[in-house]
Amino acid sequence: MAFKFKRGFLAKSKTQIVLIGIIFLCLPGMYNALNSMGGGGQVDSSTASSANTAIYALLAIFGILGAAVINQAGVRMTIFFGGLTFSLYTLSYVYYNKTGKSFFTILSGAILGIGAGIAWTGQGMIMTSYPIEKEKGNFISIFWIIFSLGGVIGSAIPLIVGLGDKPLPDSGYIAFAAIQILGSFLCLVLVPPTKVIKTDGTTVEIQSKIDIKEEIFQLVLLFKNKIMLVFIPIMFASNFYNSFIFNIFNLTNFTSDSRGFNNLIFYIFEIIGAFLISKILDMKTTRRRRAYISSLIVYLIVNILWILIFFQQRRFDALKKDPEFTLYNYKSTGSKYVYPCILYAMLGTMDAIFQSYAYWMVGSLSNNSTVLSRYVGFFKFIQSIGSCVSYAIDASGVSSLTQFIINWVLIITILPSMAYLCSKTVETFETTADKCDVEISSSSSK
Repeated sequence: MAFKFKRGFLAKSKTQIVLIGIIFLCLPGMYNALNSMGGGGQVDSSTASSANTAIYALLAIFGILGAAVINQAGVRMTIFFGGLTFSLYTLSYVYYNKTGKSFFTILSGAILGIGAGIAWTGQGMIMTSYPIEKEKGNFISIFWIIFSLGGVIGSAIPLIVGLGDKPLPDSGYIAFAAIQILGSFLCLVLVPPTKVIKTDGTTVEIQSKIDIKEEIFQLVLLFKNKIMLVFIPIMFASNFYNSFIFNIFNLTNFTSDSRGFNNLIFYIFEIIGAFLISKILDMKTTRRRRAYISSLIVYLIVNILWILIFFQQRRFDALKKDPEFTLYNYKSTGSKYVYPCILYAMLGTMDAIFQSYAYWMVGSLSNNSTVLSRYVGFFKFIQSIGSCVSYAIDASGVSSLTQFIINWVLIITILPSMAYLCSKTVETFETTADKCDVEISSSSSK
């Protein structure tokens, strides 16, 4: 399906950011809403955790390979085909509901890992290379706000369906899948990077086409790049906490309909978090100072929240020793429900702030879409390894306390990486693609 584009409204960089936000609202936004219910909408989380392990294992590989795929085949069709894998995974739960067999869900998860890896790399390239330098925080927040609306809409589905304390029925999964299929076809309206016009009237910087061998060589160089290596602890930790948030804190302490209610609040607070951090990332001061300020804010918020979550989870564990304990329900538990619900909502704010900050730091390394696709691919590679390990730990039955300790240790240890990246932040990165590649090579050899 071919389109001809003029330098009009559709080709504007901000239009493209809004469009990719809507697309990802429909695709991973619905996946996130399903996943954040705990257990993929099931009462037992073991199948979803095994599927998530497969998803993130393949997403790691195809996250970094996605840069080569996108640079060779283009962003539009790669995200389109990647998007279709989201609906396949969602519909696999219809089969699981009918048979109780997890094989197809886990297999679909592996296929989704391939598609999602490529799709997320394309999204990251668009989000970090289309804005001019002074508005990267704003563009990231625009995407994250629209994307989080997917979680808001998706979280409303189980509330409307009225789960009670039951797994999500077939009608719920079909509703999710229908939205995801719509999002896949919206990819066909994306404009190629060469046609996109930035807000200052310039075009998106791209590298001249290179062959696949050179593309793979450039990806290999990332593993020798000092900046990328120092970035690894932040990348690894940036999604690791999801299995604890969704499969421990939300799944084991609240009824099914309450988990949907919690997620509705969670994603609303994601929107708030994305908006607030954008004001810091784009405030009128030097880029290095913004890097230091945002790093400090992110580090403090994440650690304070995890301390509060630790004490609340201990309280839940103590309450469960009472044989008369019932899972918290937003309709019947009363005032006791408010505090843990607020804590869970603040985790949404934390996630938006952390993710936006991490993408901003990646975007500060270059303005070139071809180079940034590789950086984002490396980011998704390491981030997905972290997620894969996290869900594998959860699927193996490790205690909630041990999972919490692992998460907190990872969070504490990102501080040196943050400090180093801030110290290396430069005011501008106006350069050519060829120069970027030279700088990657030279920095990797030092």
